Amino acid sequence: MRGHEDYEWVEKLHREFVDALINSINVVRARLGVDYVVPAPERVADSAMTRVIAVVWPTMALPLDNPLVRRTLEVTEELYGLNGGLVNTHQWGGTYGSYLTMNLAHSWAIFGDRERVGKYLTWIVNHASPTYGWAEGISIITERGVGRAMHHMAGLRRTS
Repeated sequence: MRGHEDYEWVEKLHREFVDALINSINVVRARLGVDYVVPAPERVADSAMTRVIAVVWPTMALPLDNPLVRRTLEVTEELYGLNGGLVNTHQWGGTYGSYLTMNLAHSWAIFGDRERVGKYLTWIVNHASPTYGWAEGISIITERGVGRAMHHMAGLRRTS
C-alpha cells in the first residue's frame, strides 16, 4: 500500500524478482531455441503447460505486456487444443485437462479475448457433471471422467 514504510522496498524486490525471472526464462529459451515459456529448463512445450500459464493466472508473475506471456498461451493452444478443450498427455494416458482448459480460459479473460474465453467455457460447461463438477482428466474417446473424483466449481453453481 502506498504510504506504508515498506512500500518502496517491496516494490524494489518485486522488480528484481520479475527481472530475475525474465532473465532465467530467456536463458532457457535461448538454449532450447523456443519463443515461449517452457514448463521446465530441460523440456520444450508439453501438456504440463498448466504450470507455465500460471504466469498469467493466478500468479500474474510476469507483466501482461511481455510478449512471452501471450505467445506461451498461443503455443499451449496450438499444441494441445482439441475440439474446444486442451489435452493433457501426461495424465491417464492422454485426456482432456479440465483444469488446464479452465486456466487457459481465465488467462484469455484477463487479456480480454472474449472469443477464446467463450470457446473454452463452452467446452467446460458441456463437459460438466450434472452437479457441475469436473474430473481432472476427461477421456478423449468416451468424454467421461478419469482419474480423481469430480471437483466442483463454486463459481458455476446456480444460486437462487
